[in-house]
Amino acid sequence: MPVDDPKIADEEIVHRRVLPGHVVRGEGRPRLTSQAFADRSGHPSVDRVLLRSDAELTRESPGNGVVRLSVAEIRSIADVRELVEDARSAIQYQIDVRPRPLAHNTSHAQVEPDPEYRKPRLREKLQKALQRLANDRPDAWVLLPEPVAR
Repeated sequence: MPVDDPKIADEEIVHRRVLPGHVVRGEGRPRLTSQAFADRSGHPSVDRVLLRSDAELTRESPGNGVVRLSVAEIRSIADVRELVEDARSAIQYQIDVRPRPLAHNTSHAQVEPDPEYRKPRLREKLQKALQRLANDRPDAWVLLPEPVAR
């Protein structure tokens, strides 16, 4: 972690924009697919609620939804591991939420591994872990994608 990268508190809540195609509608509340946490960089973007409390800004468009997660929950992800060549040891990736402010969005942060992934398939493990966290959280939905009703 760079020296100028202040740590985000475990108590913070983050919002993630969810595109309508990443929501499974069925009986009960809508559920997310793991693609809801896909990101070209492999580091899913989130907004820190402490710095951007208006979920509509995270949503960007009425067709999108917004889910909430706690930073502590994200940091508790322990199933992003990689067996090394000898198959007798593994790399355990520590998952963190780090501030990555943008010019137009100072609340922007990213979910990042430490160390950096050695294999792209590990991104999918993180996406699935984030999917489980959101789907298991009863109050995950802040804003549902339209036209889905609560």
